[in-house]
Amino acid sequence: MNTQKETYDIIESFIQNTASERLPRKSATTVHRSEPNDTSIDLSYEHWISSIIVASNAVKIQFVVHYTPEAASWFRCGDSSLTADNVRLAHDHIREFCNLTAGAIKRGLQNLCTTENKPIELMVTLPDQEPSSEFVADYTLAKEKENQHCHVFKIHCDDFALVCASTINILDWNTANEISEDNIELPPADEFDIEFL
Repeated sequence: MNTQKETYDIIESFIQNTASERLPRKSATTVHRSEPNDTSIDLSYEHWISSIIVASNAVKIQFVVHYTPEAASWFRCGDSSLTADNVRLAHDHIREFCNLTAGAIKRGLQNLCTTENKPIELMVTLPDQEPSSEFVADYTLAKEKENQHCHVFKIHCDDFALVCASTINILDWNTANEISEDNIELPPADEFDIEFL
């Protein structure tokens, strides 16, 4: 059985790999994981937030993407100009990215979340999308809460980047500590079945 840190590390790695595989992009990307004292995660500028939640009675994961329309448009089509069509399609692109990532997280965790050989249903909410505001967490300074862990990473594409963050709430450690790299499955990138609340 894992330690709590090992459980968080496995889930973090799974989410990061899942997100980087699910992001439709025009050109190659690189992923940079940010450590707690990393000053490169600056969210003080005006930007947008798209978020989605995957939850069961064992674990709740909120996946959040911080982005500018210019960056989202560049990831979508290699054009950062803000025409009305580009802005609309850029927001759609990030919302779809959240959907695909959450669907893959759900599929990957489905085999793990069982009790007495009966599956525990993992549910996915509809994605939220809104402009940033003062309530946005400063992930570089955020303190861990009991049974809650934050993980931040950036996906770079040329001169643009998306800041992705996941908040992992463990509701049942007996189940969560059974997670291993063998039983947490990264579904193929073309699978994105999602069940919404």
